[in-house]
Amino acid sequence: MKTVTAILALILVLLQARLWFGDSGITEVKQLSSKIAFQQQELERSKKRNAELMAQINDLRNGTRLLEELAREDLNMLKSGETFIRVVE
Repeated sequence: MKTVTAILALILVLLQARLWFGDSGITEVKQLSSKIAFQQQELERSKKRNAELMAQINDLRNGTRLLEELAREDLNMLKSGETFIRVVE
C-alpha cells in the first residue's frame, strides 16, 4: 500500500512540475500575458497616433488653417501684411 501511495505521490509531483515549468505551463502563460498587455498598450498608442494623422490629412485636404500653420512653422512663410519679429534671448 505504501508503494502505491508513493507512486501516486510521485506522479502527482511530476504532473505539478510539468504544470508549473512545462512548455505551456503557468510561468509561460504569465510571460505571454504580460507581452500581450504590452502589445495592447502599443496598439492603443498607434491607434491614437493614426487618428491624429488622419485628422491632419483631412484638415489639409479640406481646409487651409493647418496648411498655413505648417507653412509658418516649417518654412517660415508669412502672409502678406504680416510682420516677422524674432526674439533672441
